[in-house]
Amino acid sequence: MKKLSAHALIELGLMAYVTITLLLGSWLVYQGVSVASDVPKLATDLNTADYMQAAHALGVSSSLGTAVVEARSHLTGGKFTSVYQAQHLTLLRTHHVSTDALVARTPAEGLNLFERGWLLFFVSFLLAQGVLRIRYPRADPYLLPITYLLSGIGLLILYSVKDPLRDSLVFNAQCIGIGVYGIAALLIPLVPVFARLNLRRYQYTYGVGAIVLMLCLIVFGHGPGGIHIRLWGFEPVEIIKILMVFFIVSYLVDKSGSATASLNPMPRIKDFAPLALLYAFALVLFVVVKDLGPALLLFGAFLAITYVSTRRAAYPIVGTALLLLACVVAYKIHLGFFTTRVVMWLHPWANSDPRGSQLAEGLWGFATGGPFGSGLGLGMPETIPRGGSDLIFASLGEQLGIFGTLSVLTLFGILTIRGFAIALRSRSQFDRLLACGVTVLLALQAIVITGGVSGLLPLTGVTLPFISFGTSSLVADFFSVGILLYLSAKSGVAPLKNDLTAASTKAIRNLSLTCTGLLIVGVGLFKLLPLEVFHSSELASRRLFTPGADGKTPGNENPRLLKYAHLVPRGEILDRNGTVLARDAIAENTDIASSILTPDGRSRIYSGGPAFGQIMELVESPGVGAGSLGQNTILRGFARYSDLLSGYRHRFAIRKVSVAGRNVTLTLDLKLQTNALSSLQQVLSSLRDRDTGKAKIRGAAVVVDVATGQILAAVSNPTFDPQTISRSDYLLLKRGSDPALPILNRAIYGVYPPGSTFKIVTTASALAHGLGTTVIDCRHAVNNAKWTSYGVRYTRNRITDEDGMRPHGRTDLAKAVRVSCNVYFANLGILLGADAIYDTAHNKFGFRYMPAPAALGRDLPDAAYGQGLDRVTPLEMASACQTVANGGLLMRPAFFMPNAAPIGSRAMAVGDATTLQQYLLGVTTSGTAAGVFNGLPVTVAGKTGSAQNTQGDKSSHSWFAGFAPADHPTLAFACIIENGGAGREAAAPVCRDILRAAF
Repeated sequence: MKKLSAHALIELGLMAYVTITLLLGSWLVYQGVSVASDVPKLATDLNTADYMQAAHALGVSSSLGTAVVEARSHLTGGKFTSVYQAQHLTLLRTHHVSTDALVARTPAEGLNLFERGWLLFFVSFLLAQGVLRIRYPRADPYLLPITYLLSGIGLLILYSVKDPLRDSLVFNAQCIGIGVYGIAALLIPLVPVFARLNLRRYQYTYGVGAIVLMLCLIVFGHGPGGIHIRLWGFEPVEIIKILMVFFIVSYLVDKSGSATASLNPMPRIKDFAPLALLYAFALVLFVVVKDLGPALLLFGAFLAITYVSTRRAAYPIVGTALLLLACVVAYKIHLGFFTTRVVMWLHPWANSDPRGSQLAEGLWGFATGGPFGSGLGLGMPETIPRGGSDLIFASLGEQLGIFGTLSVLTLFGILTIRGFAIALRSRSQFDRLLACGVTVLLALQAIVITGGVSGLLPLTGVTLPFISFGTSSLVADFFSVGILLYLSAKSGVAPLKNDLTAASTKAIRNLSLTCTGLLIVGVGLFKLLPLEVFHSSELASRRLFTPGADGKTPGNENPRLLKYAHLVPRGEILDRNGTVLARDAIAENTDIASSILTPDGRSRIYSGGPAFGQIMELVESPGVGAGSLGQNTILRGFARYSDLLSGYRHRFAIRKVSVAGRNVTLTLDLKLQTNALSSLQQVLSSLRDRDTGKAKIRGAAVVVDVATGQILAAVSNPTFDPQTISRSDYLLLKRGSDPALPILNRAIYGVYPPGSTFKIVTTASALAHGLGTTVIDCRHAVNNAKWTSYGVRYTRNRITDEDGMRPHGRTDLAKAVRVSCNVYFANLGILLGADAIYDTAHNKFGFRYMPAPAALGRDLPDAAYGQGLDRVTPLEMASACQTVANGGLLMRPAFFMPNAAPIGSRAMAVGDATTLQQYLLGVTTSGTAAGVFNGLPVTVAGKTGSAQNTQGDKSSHSWFAGFAPADHPTLAFACIIENGGAGREAAAPVCRDILRAAF
């Protein structure tokens, strides 16, 4: 009686402890899931919504909303089990449907189902304990509490994997699977009828039953990827494993002569044949299921039972070698998912298999949780594929950390030790081998799946006993525990004592040590400690490289960090006066927000209109490449996703790690930018293409602050409104489907022949090289021009001024600039040479698209007046004018408000710059732009340009570049109208209108 009381007391105390632990865990996971939920407070219940509410929440038409409500009425119970079920309705598959504002059940309904699930779970185990203590008071007191705790841990993790308000109720399904089917399977061996069965007598019944199930699985089975895993709503592999263990044990005991007699070290040949067939049976199972897991468990149990029965180490050694051989063959012939899983195991972070990301995604889970885990319900296990079944151990590790995973491994270790202890205390050889077989099945299953998820072994298609979701496996696992409880109740009074005992005892202890060692040392210390402790931060931030659906192999980031990054407040984009041009959309305005420009699809509100379309696209971008304006790193607040790991791990802590994007202030002026685009568009609308008669649309203008180099306006047409453009239209623009390239900001990145505006550079070069006094007699044309460049002699038959120009006669540099004499500048270019022009343009003024001096020299006369191979952007041309206006000091163009003083470099001598200012003033007072700027409150200096264009429309590009006020310059500017003709006819009027608004 004392022993019975001790058993009852131990079990009762453990069950009470587990109950309290699970009650606390259930409260924590419920609170955690509630805190971490991203369901809006005003979410629409899809199961009670009318057609209008459903249409609004789904973002579809009212007719589709009506169809959704109609479809709901035909479902079982008239309800959607998840919001994603509606998303996959046939009628909505061609629509972009958002489920963010939907729920499938209310919080009250979710709590009710949560409480009912746990109640069923607790009551069922209370019932099982009562039956066990009444029926078998001597049964092992540790097995049921361990099973109870492992099953409860599984429920805690499952509740966190699926959104309880939006997703299907796998938690409740698991509660039913445990509380009804699992407990029923556990109690079967404990009922009186089972105790009266002579289990040894049905050896061939077990074998035939397994074969029949296998044949049915081959013929009628189905599953993903063509594998045969499911049959009539369950997985017969789980039953096959149990039946084969019973067959092996019965057969070996039968061939030994009696239940207690010694078995020969090696069976006779005729006795060995059925055992050899077990290897073939395992191979067939391997081929049918196309996965290593079930075959490994079956063959492993067979080897273990044979080893205990014969005490010959040759069996597990040879058997393991044969199993490895089968694995190599399966890998070579690409059998099912096995090859993919081996590839993942060998190269988890970079492999060429499109399905090869699963292991790394599980490793992300372990690593992101870190040593202490995220906390129950506070992780993101939903990002792990099959995070509630095959990879639930990774979901557990993410939330409970190294202490949780080692605790679970320890529980499986204790379960294994108790199972082998039952075998050691057994009263018959049959009981001993059966206890070993059942224990090995459970232990191997735990080793294989925990080792697979942690990277110790290739992943396999088995579940973690008691923890993973799945009714078939639960039934098999609980039945196995029931068998062990039944056997433990029979053992201990008069354990087996004969000549076989000593040898088999050693074999059993070896098996116990091996299994627990693999669990605790192999998986726990060797793999999980580095994963969750020593290298967790490094692995959580590691990128994954596997091919996507398009065949490309981008570097994928940890989805937890991606999701957390989306929660980090993104900085605002401001103009120079503090006006907000871009900001994150608040919840009430998400339906009018744009989400196309930011790399992470962040919902943003853009208030600058079309004038800032290209600018916002540039600034929001990552900024890859030289000269890029992308400020994504500053706006999002981090350079690498690894920078977010600490913030992610502490996002629910009292002291959070602050992560936030910083604001970016542009040098642009909202008013000036808007007016500049309006001025550009008005002039463009008045111009007509000479071939089609349609209005011209392409042009750009830029305004720069003379003293600082800050860009005050940079407009380009055509453009787009970042607030209203659709995602599909934006993607079309990015792909360049519109030949007008509205995505391109021509003011900054448009590259053009400069035409006569380049004469500003040639003049500066002449002044710097002592050729400012050069005088040439212009007779409108130069015949047989000759020059030498880089040792090569060149000849040009004829160089002329623009058609319609009269001969300029005796022309000095001032006059040449004023009247834009090509003949003069062609001769001046020959005098200067390619090196001098290149040095001034590229090295002094910073023109990036100049050809090399040797190439420039081949076209030297034309290049000197802007019609050679020289190319510039409107910004570079405005920057050249800024340099002249600033006394020869070139200020580096600035697009963002500086944190330090502007950076400048000397491009011209002060005196040369003053002289050139006067030359350019003459252009607007009595030269090619005379009269254009009359009526402005300031004087203007500048240069017209008509750049000949040999592509498309043959009309010249219209240029004007200058500065104002001419006497005390504050603004420099440039404008180009593609195919706009003469500079004074198109570009100069745009500049005039911009200056009128500015001054």
